[in-house]
Amino acid sequence: MSDLQNSSDPLPPIIEAERPSALVYAGGWALIGLLALAAWAGHIFLLSIPVVFFGAPALFDRLAPLNRTNPPLPKSPREENNRAYDLVISLWPFAQFSMLGACLWLACRTDYLHWIESIFLFVSAGTITGAIGIVHAHELMHRQGRWPRFLADWLMAMTFYNHFRSEHLHVHHTWVGTPRDAVTARYNENIYMFFLRVVPQAFKSAWRVEIERLERRGLPAWSLKNPFWQYAGLQLAMLVFAFVIGGWMGVALMLVQAFIAVMYLESTNYIEHYGLTRREIAPGRYEPVQFHHSWNSSHRYSNYLFINLPRHPDHHRHRDGETHEID
Repeated sequence: MSDLQNSSDPLPPIIEAERPSALVYAGGWALIGLLALAAWAGHIFLLSIPVVFFGAPALFDRLAPLNRTNPPLPKSPREENNRAYDLVISLWPFAQFSMLGACLWLACRTDYLHWIESIFLFVSAGTITGAIGIVHAHELMHRQGRWPRFLADWLMAMTFYNHFRSEHLHVHHTWVGTPRDAVTARYNENIYMFFLRVVPQAFKSAWRVEIERLERRGLPAWSLKNPFWQYAGLQLAMLVFAFVIGGWMGVALMLVQAFIAVMYLESTNYIEHYGLTRREIAPGRYEPVQFHHSWNSSHRYSNYLFINLPRHPDHHRHRDGETHEID
């Protein structure tokens, strides 16, 4: 991450280029295949996913030049939709759900793995659901329509962290770089203290913003319009899914996977905005979000793996101010 940048340092000009093939963003699918091979091999190979996940992109990023190209803006709304890319993103929840079901079956319904190997398996599964699955959920939750939002909620339910959608869309994108945003890491705040602070604060922040949104519509907190009902239902369904396949051991392993996934998510949040703040121009009012309020990375293979999430300043400049209606 030594090449992270923000716009306080001048960047070389962005060069327009053709959009890359959607297949370059399908790296997560290869990780599922690698997990299957690791499960077959057993033993220490079950921890190969975190090793490959951290090692391979870092190596490729070092060997390849930075990617400073930028696809041209679409000429019409239709051009913005890339069906192949949409397919890669939209099929991921089904692949991840199947992966978790297979892992539960292998760990709890067979004697193929030692219990320690089962934990290793779900640590690796958590690497995939956190580093890849939540990134896909993030992409889907920013899209309009019930179906993409449902897929996002389904993915987040697999990690028992559904409130992330409410917090991200309605708090983070509004208050990034200010004290009201729990996800913006404070200067000199280490990642461990950040994790202990942000997990409870993000949940409270998400609950509070949904209550405020309901109040503006004259609805009570317990209204069925409150998305927390859907969050709870989906998470309960995932617990039942784990219990039916693996009993209490299955539930415990799913929680191990979820903990690892949330660690990846919040580590990413930590890096994206660490120490960057927006100037308060009036009491309670802050300057507009600019490129220098997020850290940027132009590493080619990391952007392929994380579907361009490391180009985070662009994400905030183009997403902030969107209308995100959940109903």
